Amino acid sequence: MKSKAAASLSLALLLLAGCGEKEATVQSTVNEVSTTQAAGEATKEEEAQMRLAEQGFEIEHLYTFKHEDVAFLELNRDGDDYYAMMNSSFDWVLEPTHEIKDIEYNPYFSQTEYNLVIFEGEKSPMIQDGLIALAVQDERPREDDGLLWGYMNTKGEWAIEPQFRSVIPFSEGVAVVKTIEKDRDDLQNSRTIAIDKEGNELFEISTYEEGKDTRAASVKVDSFWNGYLKTSQGVYNKAGQLFDMNFISGFNETEDGLFKDYEVIGDQVVTIFDNKIKVFSLQGQLVREFPYPPSAGESEEEADDIYSTDLKRYTPNRLAESNQFIVGSKIMNVDGEVIFESESFLIQDEVIVSREYNEDDGVWKFYDLKGTPITDPNIVGIQLEQSLYYNEPHWEEGNEYYRLISTQGEELIGEDRKVSSVSRMGDQIVRAGVTDPATLDEIDVLINMDTLEFIKEVDL
Repeated sequence: MKSKAAASLSLALLLLAGCGEKEATVQSTVNEVSTTQAAGEATKEEEAQMRLAEQGFEIEHLYTFKHEDVAFLELNRDGDDYYAMMNSSFDWVLEPTHEIKDIEYNPYFSQTEYNLVIFEGEKSPMIQDGLIALAVQDERPREDDGLLWGYMNTKGEWAIEPQFRSVIPFSEGVAVVKTIEKDRDDLQNSRTIAIDKEGNELFEISTYEEGKDTRAASVKVDSFWNGYLKTSQGVYNKAGQLFDMNFISGFNETEDGLFKDYEVIGDQVVTIFDNKIKVFSLQGQLVREFPYPPSAGESEEEADDIYSTDLKRYTPNRLAESNQFIVGSKIMNVDGEVIFESESFLIQDEVIVSREYNEDDGVWKFYDLKGTPITDPNIVGIQLEQSLYYNEPHWEEGNEYYRLISTQGEELIGEDRKVSSVSRMGDQIVRAGVTDPATLDEIDVLINMDTLEFIKEVDL
């Protein structure tokens, strides 16, 4: 069942994947720029009016984001890397700059969640809490990579000036960073601290090992999730209070850098060992334990064995707020009750999106977080085989090209626009491919999903 779900979803995502282009409807800036530049080097004002290609730039990567009104570009000119950011009106909020030397990427570039592939592609920058982590070069002599990290907002402004040795993206208004202490000339000393979105220090994260007076070489740190921060020394709340997790066997073990053996749900800790789900208080007292319940039609003896890795990482906030978590194919609460079960599902906002099968056919079904089916067409909208995102416009294959259809069935983009490939939905800026009727070549474009405005990437 699992492989069938993955295969069907991969086919669905293929229809949403790709990069392409479309004819531009906004040409005012382009028309104002002469293709022949005056002799000599262009001024900054003149260069700002030139297309990227006319300035000698090549687009290496272009990233778009769900719920963010920007696209982030990696550029190359004469072998040097540049970065830039534009909004959905295709105006620069950060013009191409060589001063930025690095960017914090999401390392989980191929991810499967709840048996559904929700993102496939190369590494992607992370915009969390409206901020993106970027680095510039430190002019002071240092023995490490010499970078200073800070956080920029989606207006291209430094919200927190570059000053840290390393950073983790923001989550729930808090980020974990390593400082550069000035108590030594070589600037090698540092502290691991939590900061707020203004850059204020909230608390220091201890690097002392339990029962030892010496500091560990490093401390493993996750991001804040559901109000708590997992570290190899224990769990912190946002007030900086540390809870020891040594009562969990192997609590600080990681797999690919991810803490895997427990989840903090509300003010309780859920973990799995001895083939049982165990719920502890933050102080380590066992509150309750229960077996993994059998599925419909199974006896208790037929119920699957479960292991610590069956507990899903990063429980969606909406579930954790209701003291719920995901284990195996089930959503359960800390009292041991099954809320929902499906072989293939994911959580989008406050909706469970489930891929369900009847013999060989797969269909999308939708439920609220209590497991109640959502059938009102005014809530769900029109959902087709190609549609993955809940209650959002989706692309539908026409006779020759793609059409964009609203959840009410209205055609937003017709086949006359000759869209031949599209990227994943959900982003405010979408990459697409448009077929040139004269050459039949595919042209890369960006689409503003609010205004449905097209612009060619070569015209940026």
